[in-house]
Amino acid sequence: MGIKEYLQSITYPLPCMTHFRDHSTCEPLRKILSVILIPVGLIKFIISSLFANIQSNKITVAHGVAVVAIMKNEEPYVEEWVRYYSGLGCAVIIYNNDSEGNLTEIGIKSGAIVHEMHGSKRQNDAYNDALRRYRNTYKYMMFFDADEFIASKRFLEGENLEYLIDKYFLKFHKAAGIGINWLIFGSGGHKMKPEGNVTENYKQCSEENYEWNQIIKSIVDPRRIIGFVGPHLPCALFGFGIYDLDGKRILNPRIDFPENKELRLHHYFTKSKKEFEKRISRGMADRNAKRNMEEFYQRDRNEVYNDLADRIYKMIILNETESAKGR
Repeated sequence: MGIKEYLQSITYPLPCMTHFRDHSTCEPLRKILSVILIPVGLIKFIISSLFANIQSNKITVAHGVAVVAIMKNEEPYVEEWVRYYSGLGCAVIIYNNDSEGNLTEIGIKSGAIVHEMHGSKRQNDAYNDALRRYRNTYKYMMFFDADEFIASKRFLEGENLEYLIDKYFLKFHKAAGIGINWLIFGSGGHKMKPEGNVTENYKQCSEENYEWNQIIKSIVDPRRIIGFVGPHLPCALFGFGIYDLDGKRILNPRIDFPENKELRLHHYFTKSKKEFEKRISRGMADRNAKRNMEEFYQRDRNEVYNDLADRIYKMIILNETESAKGR
């Protein structure tokens, strides 16, 4: 991490910075404010690091796993996403970023906790706000997008997600987070949005060694994280780090492929061509930019058949049905 990212990591997660972004879009003024707040951020970083290291060998009272996402105009997909993660035993926390439809209503009805966050470039603000709100509530927090589904064959064998995460944090005892590699899924030849669920409709993915599969997203122990200045890789407190599934320290969001692939993040980046065109018009959550069709053609990878997430989702729905019958 460079000095710029380090200084941002100790100031941008401060509550007053998020509050400022709630009421102002003036980037020059935010940068000035972040410089003024460096001493405050540094003191908080030192105190939080000391406390986290003292508590590192103690059993936390927090329990469970939460998944956090910021969404805009994801109404067609939110119910499946919420049910998928709820079925894995997660609390689901959504930040509705000025959606034009009824995303909040669908999210709540599906079982999610929904917060409102307005304005552009708010992804890191949403993640930092979730850390502040739920740091001592959940044992682990995952920060993913609405087109990302964590998958493991272990789920089909009856192992739960929290147990699998526990295994890595116990093994890497100074871990503040675990990086999970993407697995990019393509359009499957769909030009228009098909009926049905994402995991059901898109089962063609890239080969393992595809370059964009080197990107990671993070599962964290929120008490060991200072915050986010980028959506892929959080900033750990002093004495802790982010590791891949092999136990190698992660310093950048693009990493060498780990040998261990027990957990993967299925990333339905393109979906159909028409859906990607709509995605372009939506803009990006972490910066003032828009995607382009060149990205679609570059990442529309369909070399390998992979229905793992679909099988996991069908197992979740079956379990829900059987549970309802038993009531």
